Amino acid sequence: MLFENKVHKPWITKAVKVLHRKRNKLFARQKATGKSKDRHSYLQAKATSQRLERQAYWKYIENLIEEGDQEEDQKANKQKRFRNFIKSTRKDNSGVAP
Repeated sequence: MLFENKVHKPWITKAVKVLHRKRNKLFARQKATGKSKDRHSYLQAKATSQRLERQAYWKYIENLIEEGDQEEDQKANKQKRFRNFIKSTRKDNSGVAP
C-alpha cells in the first residue's frame, strides 16, 4: 500500500485530511484555468487547512504534556511519549565531512 508521505503525523485527523484534499483539488483547478476567482478560493482553502492542521498539532502536543490527576503509570507513559516525540523532531547535520 502506498502512502502520501513516509512520515506519520499522528495529529492529522479526518477533518484535516478532507480539507487537504479540497485544497489540492482547488489548486489543480486554479492552475488549469488561471482565473482569479479560482485562485482566491484556493488561497482561502489553503489558509483554512493550514490553521486547522496547526490547531490539531498543538492539541496533540498539549495532550502529550498534560498531567492533571492521573495515576503514576499513565504519567510515566505520557512523559515517555513526549520524550519520544521530542527525539523524533531533532535534526542532525548529515553529509560529507570536510
